[in-house]
Amino acid sequence: MWKWLRHRRSPSSPTPVDYQREYNDYWSRPDRWGSHSFADAGLLADHIVTPGGGGNVLDVGCGMGLLVRTLVERGVDAHGLDVAERVIRHGQTLSPGRFHLGSILKMPFPDESFHTVVSTDCFEHLAETDVPRAMLELRRVARRNLIIRLATTEDRDRRWHLTIRDRAWWEARFFEAGFRKHPLTQAVVPYEALETDGRQITMVFEKIPDAAREKFPLAALKAERDLHMDMLREGGRRSDAHLARYTLARQYLPADGLILDAACGLGYGSALLAHSAPSLRVIGIDSSDYAVNYATDNFTPWLPNLEFRRGDVCRLDAIADNSVGLIASFETVEHLKHPEKFLLEVKRVLKPDGVFIGSVPNMWVDETGRDPNPWHFHTFDLPKLVALCRQFLAVKEVHRQTAGGGMKLPHAPRRLEQLKFPLPDTPTDAEWWIICACP
Repeated sequence: MWKWLRHRRSPSSPTPVDYQREYNDYWSRPDRWGSHSFADAGLLADHIVTPGGGGNVLDVGCGMGLLVRTLVERGVDAHGLDVAERVIRHGQTLSPGRFHLGSILKMPFPDESFHTVVSTDCFEHLAETDVPRAMLELRRVARRNLIIRLATTEDRDRRWHLTIRDRAWWEARFFEAGFRKHPLTQAVVPYEALETDGRQITMVFEKIPDAAREKFPLAALKAERDLHMDMLREGGRRSDAHLARYTLARQYLPADGLILDAACGLGYGSALLAHSAPSLRVIGIDSSDYAVNYATDNFTPWLPNLEFRRGDVCRLDAIADNSVGLIASFETVEHLKHPEKFLLEVKRVLKPDGVFIGSVPNMWVDETGRDPNPWHFHTFDLPKLVALCRQFLAVKEVHRQTAGGGMKLPHAPRRLEQLKFPLPDTPTDAEWWIICACP
């Protein structure tokens, strides 16, 4: 009992933890030796490959080294780091030169040594006071991607997990450390799966370029929040919902032609599409200088196929007729005094086999029947949205979406589902309508 109490330190405790001693002890136990924190190393390897970009991988807190060996078998230049001498010796006997002894608090690698850093079943084993330092070390050695899997509950011995927090807390700490959610995060953890986090959670991040982080810190974003939001640096249901719409748009990626994100805001969705179609050119257009500058500084350093332009989506003069394979424009038409002008431009620039995908809030009105958002010129229900689009395009699909936590359907779960045709006359059970249409 006294041994257990000695290890249950409070988050504010100044007593340092001797992690090397702790985990040499951990791996000396017969019930721990040979164990892994994941059931399927192949599936976890798939999650590491999904964000793309290639390059080498570091597994921090690699334990018995199964993930490293699985990645190497797939042709990935993978390495492992652990603070416990015994597992490193074991790893070296199986894969010489790929395992390194060291602490997550001070890793023995130069800056930006690894394209992707992954850490499974490690962060919850740190004292909360050590978490920020560990995150900064990950940022230092990572060039681009970060994949974290950790437990949010007690371990079976009620000893080893020193920081027990939920997804929202962990995401906020990684945002503070200079990471954002990876644009393809919902390709790894789907939107609806976020509704039911289990005892382990997976988080996929991308390193924010240093110059962009310095120019646009979180505090600066908060000051702009009423007008602009980067949903990759926001936690919670509402940001999940915005990312889910762009993730849905990936289903309609063209084989060729431009991809246009009309009224792109801070550019996170344009980045998601550019990640998804590296061989295609993606252009984000917005009327705000701030938004275009933010998007350019934050996303184009990683994505050579992406550019941002200031412009009016109702006058796409720089875009040639029949040249665009996909136009995404979420939460746009309610902001336009004359949405017909925008859809006329959409019809002009889309290729004959192109796709338009857009969304609107579903009757976000207060008790007076008015939309309280001062930037909205129109309110839409589904029949009104369909009627508007059918003036210019053929409506092919309609999806309804809920997230919960907002003014409409506040207790709804995260859901995104396609409606069957014929469409219902007066559907109401949605926070947003998403429509897909073609010329």
